[in-house]
Amino acid sequence: MIRLLLVLAASIALLAVVGLVHGDYPVPLGEVLGALAGDPAVPAQVSLIVTELRLPRLVLAVLVGLALGVAGTLSQAVMRNPLAEPGLLGINAGAGLAAMVVLVGVKGVSDTWLPAASFVGAAVMALAIMLLSWRGGTSSIRIILIGIGLSSLGGAATSFLTAFGDVRDVQRAMVWLAGSVYDGTWSKVEALLLWSVPCYVFVWMSARELDTIGFGDDTARSLGQRSTSCAA
Repeated sequence: MIRLLLVLAASIALLAVVGLVHGDYPVPLGEVLGALAGDPAVPAQVSLIVTELRLPRLVLAVLVGLALGVAGTLSQAVMRNPLAEPGLLGINAGAGLAAMVVLVGVKGVSDTWLPAASFVGAAVMALAIMLLSWRGGTSSIRIILIGIGLSSLGGAATSFLTAFGDVRDVQRAMVWLAGSVYDGTWSKVEALLLWSVPCYVFVWMSARELDTIGFGDDTARSLGQRSTSCAA
């Protein structure tokens, strides 16, 4: 595992260097390092490209990938299924539907409200899944089946808004839902950290419980862990 982590870290570092050097305006590696170090000898144009354009996009891409990885790991731990992921449970559909409703239904809304709207939509979908699947407890099969059903409903509602909404609003929504780091800035990096760091702390504090329920309900109960409450 340690060897795999080292290989992945080295791969990320290599891709980061490639991302900072190559582009529409290639920058030599020496100037990239100088711009990162704040060397005044580096041309202002190069420093702007490296530190204000490419570096924020790079950091944003890494943070988004980290968030997706943590979300997938949580889904697999709770479902005890190595193929589980938020899209399978309908959480992604809830987030996308909420963003589509805000973009199509509220004229002139700022993009800064979209992450909050998506979070609320995902939370509502997750709560609906838990309420519908709770019958004196939960089971991974029941949660997955209900999640698939709600995901289909969310997708259908999103398609309805896409078909009957204003063309400009729909195009804007589709671009936002597709996702891109093209307009990544340091302010967006800070906003993502503000949302994600508390979640990472909570996940880290719950690591023992998540590991325990992976052994099954009987083993978890024998170790004093209430698997149903932890999964919820």
